[in-house]
Amino acid sequence: MKRRAFVAATALGVGSAIAATKAQSGPAAAASAPMVPVGAPVPIHFDRAGFAAILAKPYPHRQLITAITFAQAESVPKYLRNSLRAYADPDGFAAGPNGLHCVAVLYGPAIAMVLDDGAWAKYPIGALTGQARTNPLLADASALVAEHGVTFFICNNSLSGIAESMARVIDGGDVTRARVVAIHDDLVTHLIPGSMLVPAGVATINAVQEAHFTYLPSA
Repeated sequence: MKRRAFVAATALGVGSAIAATKAQSGPAAAASAPMVPVGAPVPIHFDRAGFAAILAKPYPHRQLITAITFAQAESVPKYLRNSLRAYADPDGFAAGPNGLHCVAVLYGPAIAMVLDDGAWAKYPIGALTGQARTNPLLADASALVAEHGVTFFICNNSLSGIAESMARVIDGGDVTRARVVAIHDDLVTHLIPGSMLVPAGVATINAVQEAHFTYLPSA
């Protein structure tokens, strides 16, 4: 989601809090609360403790990779496997099979790489990625989780925007907030194991780097 929309949503939340305070003191209590914009981020429960635990895993080496487009996402498995192989190779960095801890932050259309085929069949994700109705990266992403403990951090701002896009493609121009929330919440159930929803991808990139992960943007 663009920063302008995020700021607008934040301002809306502050305004709602002020309105609620005023409502306690007089007739203004009858005033209705402002409507939440259709495209505002859908609220989530962010597991802060779980996020911190992932970053604190006791690996001697750490790497972060990011992707925003689906084309960039196609490079993510290759880059991760190259790094993991180099650290496991006794003739390489010789850190052993558990020497490198990798995480990926996905936002924008790149999120589609960790949505299962059920989501791809149910929603027009191909219109967003230029792909068919199945996820060509699903097997690679799932294997990286199962074999190497890779974690994919998913930007909730972007997932909310994708839910709105899906609603507009399916329903046409008139989209309700309830419809966007319903699609968002359904998409969350289609994220592969090893995925974790985070409030904002850009903030997550910063937090992961502060935990001493080396940053590698995908090309």
